[in-house]
Amino acid sequence: MKKLLLVAAIIAIAAPANAQLFMAWNACDGTPGSSRSNLNFDCTPGSGFAADLYGTFGSTAGVVAIDGIIDLAFQGVTDVPAFWHFESGGCNNSGMGYTFARGSATTFCATTNSVLFCGSTGSGCGGGVVAYVNGSQVPLGGPNRARLLFTNARSATSPVTLPAMPTRVFCFHLMFITDNTPGSGGADCVGCETPTEIWWHQAILYNNSAQAGGEGLVALIDELTVGYAGRVQVNGYPTRVTAKSWGQLKGMYR
Repeated sequence: MKKLLLVAAIIAIAAPANAQLFMAWNACDGTPGSSRSNLNFDCTPGSGFAADLYGTFGSTAGVVAIDGIIDLAFQGVTDVPAFWHFESGGCNNSGMGYTFARGSATTFCATTNSVLFCGSTGSGCGGGVVAYVNGSQVPLGGPNRARLLFTNARSATSPVTLPAMPTRVFCFHLMFITDNTPGSGGADCVGCETPTEIWWHQAILYNNSAQAGGEGLVALIDELTVGYAGRVQVNGYPTRVTAKSWGQLKGMYR
C-alpha cells in the first residue's frame, strides 16, 4: 500500500535542497579507491571476478524506511541479456547480491560516508531487494531496460535523524559475480560483456509522523534533478538514457 500512496504524493514532496544520490565502484563515492568510471567486467570463465557497487546519499530527516529504484539499460540489444536476469527464476538469479550492512570497518566508506541508517551488521533493519523487473514485464522505456526495487526499513518506533550534507549516509552494497558466464560451469548466461548503464534513479524516505501506526513520505530524492553522481557504467555505455518514474510501475501493485 505504501507504493500506491506514493504515486499520488510524488508531485507534492520534493527532495531537500542538499539531497543527492551517489554510487561508485570499489568503495563509497569520495573514499580513496572508489570510482565512478566505466568498469569492464572480466567475463572469462572461472575468472572469479566480482564487482562491488556502493550507494550513499545525502539528506536530513527523521527516517524509518528507505525505498529505492535502481535502473539498468543495455546498449545494442533488444532485450535484457540472460546474464542480467537476476530475478527469481532468471538465468543468473545468483549473480547479484544486496546488503544494507556496511560492516564495522570504514575501509570502504570513509568518515563522511560512514553514517549508518541500519546497524553496521544490518541490525535494526529489515527488507532488501523486493523486485527485479525488465521492460518486457513493465514499461520502462524499452524491453532492453531493467529495474531493481529495494527497501531498507527500521522499526516504526525507532526512527533515526540523519545528518545533513556534506556527510553522506550508507545505504547499500551491491555485488555482481560472473560465475554463470558461458563455459564457467554455471548456468551459461550470455551477455556479461553487454555495455550497460546503471543508475540510482530515486530514493524515497519515510517517517512515522503521518498518523499513528502509519508512515509519512518526507522526501523524494530524484537522481535526475540533483546530478549524475548516482550513475555508473559497465563495459562502456556512451549513450545517456532517460529514466522513467515510479508511477509507471503502479500496475505491478494492482
